[in-house]
Amino acid sequence: MNKPAKKPEAAQVLHAKGGDKHVVGVKALKVLLLKDGAGWFAQGLEIDYASSGGNLEEVKKNFEDGLAMTIKEHLVMYGTVDKLLKVAPQEAWKEYFDAPADDALQAKYYTIQAYDLVKKAIAGAKIGKAKFPFDVIQFIQPEAVAA
Repeated sequence: MNKPAKKPEAAQVLHAKGGDKHVVGVKALKVLLLKDGAGWFAQGLEIDYASSGGNLEEVKKNFEDGLAMTIKEHLVMYGTVDKLLKVAPQEAWKEYFDAPADDALQAKYYTIQAYDLVKKAIAGAKIGKAKFPFDVIQFIQPEAVAA
């Protein structure tokens, strides 16, 4: 007896706000990791955000840190993450679905971040250097590349 195929987990973004305090949660954002010459390229799919790095560890860190800073900047500039919530172009999705397993890795990104924008703004230049907890991000690699 065959088990029914499990439905893929849908990406979600939650933004809760109370005064100058914000909580942003990102659940199951698909991230395409591609070999790019001697380095790597990471492309978010449900959120059109990308980064690069010299190796897998670096591209993941660059994606995590860069997306966190982008979320924070959207909160500072617009008070919301709505303008960030645009899917990647069709070409990126096509590459995601067409890429052979040894050329592209699929990952999912999970995080919850809290921001107190008043305290960050008072800190002045330090606003762009905040560190956020990313211990819940799960990058998934095919066995062939993980070895």
